[in-house]
Amino acid sequence: MASLAGPRSRRAAAICLAVSVVALRQDTPAGSWAALQQDASLRQLEALLAEPAEAETVWRADLFRVLSRLEHAPVARVLPGWEALATSHSEGDLANLILYRRRHVLPLAPEDPAEGAECALERALAHWGERRFSASEAAFEAAAARFPADARLAENLHWLQGRVPAALAADAAPRAVALSVLSSRWP
Repeated sequence: MASLAGPRSRRAAAICLAVSVVALRQDTPAGSWAALQQDASLRQLEALLAEPAEAETVWRADLFRVLSRLEHAPVARVLPGWEALATSHSEGDLANLILYRRRHVLPLAPEDPAEGAECALERALAHWGERRFSASEAAFEAAAARFPADARLAENLHWLQGRVPAALAADAAPRAVALSVLSSRWP
């Protein structure tokens, strides 16, 4: 069997896999088709993780693409992929790992020194999702103070507190208008 060491050979293997899956699709019932796609993506994930190349841009892009198709696959098989991406310590990769853990109600890892506004947002939302409103409020306040340029932090804090924004621009986003209406009706 050919090695999947280089980006070209991985792409060639992916193309062969896609062609064989398309051939199977013609004779497969719809419910089975989703399972076949998930199985193919899980095999692709396992192949990528078997030969990690964290520094290789193509490998990282391929891994992200595969992981984004596996949101509803077994956590034990998918989590190692998100953890492999997070070894880069880039803000986006760390935030994606937090988001994945949050969506699947998994404990969050300790904070990484490389975490920025995106990670702070995900951590505060994790508290909110767990209905730990005081912890969420404290996390949003700390994050908004630490990252004042990221308006999402203050906006989410306003949503959590049910606070009417100080002003509403004429061209405000629908979310801001909804917050204004809802917070004016807040008990």
